[in-house]
Amino acid sequence: MNIILSGTSSAGKTSIMNEFSNNYNKISMDNVFNEFGYIFFRICEYKNLKNKYYTQKEKDKFFNDCLYDKIIEKIKKNKNNIIDIVDDFDDNSVPILNKYIKQRIHILIYTDLDKLVENINKRKSYDPRGNFVFNQFSKYYIKTNVEDDAIDTINFNDFIKSLKKIKYEFESETALKKFAEKIFRQLGINRIILEKDYYIKPRSNSYNFVINTKNKSPKELHEMILSYIHK
Repeated sequence: MNIILSGTSSAGKTSIMNEFSNNYNKISMDNVFNEFGYIFFRICEYKNLKNKYYTQKEKDKFFNDCLYDKIIEKIKKNKNNIIDIVDDFDDNSVPILNKYIKQRIHILIYTDLDKLVENINKRKSYDPRGNFVFNQFSKYYIKTNVEDDAIDTINFNDFIKSLKKIKYEFESETALKKFAEKIFRQLGINRIILEKDYYIKPRSNSYNFVINTKNKSPKELHEMILSYIHK
């Protein structure tokens, strides 16, 4: 069985993965990069480039091919695998990894904006993450007007208050607010009303299971996943 845990950096995927027994081969994208080195994947990418013009998207595909080949190598050595990864997406917002791993249960781990800020702040002394996490967030989620489709609500003023807990990521308050505006626009909110709660949903409907981590421990989330798998 292949279980894929997807979501932004600092969403809590690794903590959930660590709750699984050692019967599972645990594969973290971060660990794969650490094992082989980022330069290894760049060299692998460039070996495939011919002397012609390429778009960045085409180069990214070569890079992803190299990364996913290494992940699949690790999967083939074990019957039960759990993979912690930040997805890359195709033009339809479908996770590209789905094309590489056919037999899988793909689970999206949702963590709200305020909790992401809290996690970033906690990790700054041992595993720093930058504000790129919120750009990842906007690749996973998008505004919806349908409440039943929503996984959560977001509020611009609340996001500003949260970001002020990590002021060190920005040059000034103006830069912080411009960044927040950019993220909301990437989420499909072009006309931002400061106090309004906006519904958001996953961009892709290709996940087998979507989990909201709010007020749940890694152990509880692990149990939810096991219940889903064995239902």
